[in-house]
Amino acid sequence: VPSDDLADLLVSSLPGLCDPELNASAGVCVYLNAITLQGVGASGLVVWSNAGSVPRLAPGQTLNLGQVARTPVRVDVGARAILANIFTVP
Repeated sequence: VPSDDLADLLVSSLPGLCDPELNASAGVCVYLNAITLQGVGASGLVVWSNAGSVPRLAPGQTLNLGQVARTPVRVDVGARAILANIFTVP
């Protein structure tokens, strides 16, 4: 499954809190063994980063990843997910 087709990342970022959600768009259940989330500031530089894994993401599932970072300012510019070691699961 191409990583671009797996999930959409939505990040709510308030001063001091980055709270991402993954919305699955793949047609199969996947295990994301290595996922790095990054918040990108207006200058294009990474202002926060968090690494982890997602044991199972089902088609159409929305998964709240909880608080992953603290920032001194609100980050509205964007976020990205870097996915590696992706496996399909039953």
